[in-house]
Amino acid sequence: MISDSPQFSDLFLSLTGKLYRRSPSQQSSPASTSQSPPVASGADEDDASKDSEDILRPPLPEVPPGEGPDIVPLSVLLDFAVQNIYHEITVLSELMQKKSDADKKISLVQFAHTTRLMFIKLLALVKWLKSSKKFDACNSICYVLESQAKLYVETADRMVAMTRGDLQLARLPHFQIMPAVEVLTKGTYDTLPISIKETFIPPAKISARDQANVLARLNQVIESRISRISSTLSPRYRSIIIRNGTAVLTVPGEFEVIVGVLGETEQLKWTLMNIKMLVEDYEIGYGMQLVHPLQLGYIHSHLQSRMNVSKNPINEIYSFLHRFALSLQLDVLSCQASQLAAGQLRDNIVIEKYEEKERNLVIGYWLQNVTNRRTTLGVPKAVPQYRVQIFADKEDPQGGLKVRHFPHAPHLGTLDTRTGRLSIHRLLSETYIVRCREKLLRLRRILDNADPTLQIQLTGCAVPSLTIPLINDSEIVREECLVVSVNAFTGKIISKNQHVARFPADFSC
Repeated sequence: MISDSPQFSDLFLSLTGKLYRRSPSQQSSPASTSQSPPVASGADEDDASKDSEDILRPPLPEVPPGEGPDIVPLSVLLDFAVQNIYHEITVLSELMQKKSDADKKISLVQFAHTTRLMFIKLLALVKWLKSSKKFDACNSICYVLESQAKLYVETADRMVAMTRGDLQLARLPHFQIMPAVEVLTKGTYDTLPISIKETFIPPAKISARDQANVLARLNQVIESRISRISSTLSPRYRSIIIRNGTAVLTVPGEFEVIVGVLGETEQLKWTLMNIKMLVEDYEIGYGMQLVHPLQLGYIHSHLQSRMNVSKNPINEIYSFLHRFALSLQLDVLSCQASQLAAGQLRDNIVIEKYEEKERNLVIGYWLQNVTNRRTTLGVPKAVPQYRVQIFADKEDPQGGLKVRHFPHAPHLGTLDTRTGRLSIHRLLSETYIVRCREKLLRLRRILDNADPTLQIQLTGCAVPSLTIPLINDSEIVREECLVVSVNAFTGKIISKNQHVARFPADFSC
């Protein structure tokens, strides 16, 4: 057995911490003991066994029930073996009836072989149980070693936690030898830390004269820097004011920024101090800020990072904020158009296209129902007679929003981009007036070509109309004239006369 070998005894005694000195007979080699085993009487064997039991009895703690290795009772193994054999016999008895004699013999031999192997293993296990008590100490040894390892790990974890937490500030300062020598020899200490002085003695204030000199010098530095790049600045910078060590750059209707420098050396970068967006919306937003302060903060930090790596930071400010202002203006006009299409001008205007990335907005007005069997399958579809396009010209990246009318005509409405107060309603109103006058002039030419003797007059500025006399007379009386005008919302021609004004229906074409 392994437990009776001298190597196992030495290992076991070294683990239990006992000093054991073997007898000369035990110190002999294993080969000699195996060739000539000692012969002892029964009393000597009993004494030797008692001495060995006293020596091998380890002072180890008992293993708690839940800490040791898993134990399976022998009765459970026997019960499992019996139930397994019974199950195989039952299955074999049911299948034997369908098999031939040769297959039955093979099945019986296989069953007998597997059953014999199982019970041989159980027999070996039962014989090993007689000497299993010698190995009970191994469980205690493993338990002690595991508990000690657990203590080592817990101690290391606790020490690391103390080092990272409680002992961060518990440090021994340096011994102040030099201050002590200076105090003992001179009686004073001249090299006190400045932090102590700043704690109790506030720093001297900068005089007004020094402040004025510094700000004047900063103004000179900023003016010098801007003058060197003045030829490359965008012409849309309408105002550059240098004061108090900063420069205020303004693009009317778009943005206003305040920049400055923190010194007079060329290596110092421009510092962006403030951003103010001048785009406003008084029709929907009632003049409130269109950009949230958090968004402005993000734009501020992002633009500052771009300025730090740009060769011309002032132009970088314009190109970045100009694109943002154009997108903001187009978004304001789109919101105003959507409100008009859902409210005052319902069924009279339509937003045909709005592309945010391309900065393109197309609005159609004076809708006309058109029926086309190929495209609309006989269902009337509202098609605008005129369109207005508001876009940012890619060929002119320095310019603002532009307006294009379809079809083109002179003196049509435009956007006032100088103040930042954009109004799609004002643009459409100006366009309606021009379109109405254009339509009346076209009608007047048609009537003049039909009857040159008619004295047709174009009257009205805000609401133009045509006055057509119904009776050819030297004197033109208002009651004898037909007044033709154009509905500015729908684009339809309306005719009326004072004598038939009391009738509910208007003559329209």
